[in-house]
Amino acid sequence: TRRVDLAGRGIFKTDFKQARAIILEVIDKDSRILKDPAPFVELGALADSSVNITVRVWVNAADYWAVNFDMNKNVYATFNEKGISFPFPQLTVHQA
Repeated sequence: TRRVDLAGRGIFKTDFKQARAIILEVIDKDSRILKDPAPFVELGALADSSVNITVRVWVNAADYWAVNFDMNKNVYATFNEKGISFPFPQLTVHQA
């Protein structure tokens, strides 16, 4: 088995509970993801322009890359569908 590590980012106004529930929903729909050890989805960091979400799931080694890429695609599509925005780096410059 192998662990797939994903790091997602949401804008600061994102409701973490909603984002976590969506990610767990995506995980639950993928039969290649093992139930034991249980998937891990937590708030990983408060970054400069985003709230970073850490996702860890276990898969059979042969499914590693497919699950890695599919999880990214599925979370991205579902976040867009549910109206969760993705951040982009921002810098505010004040002129003196």
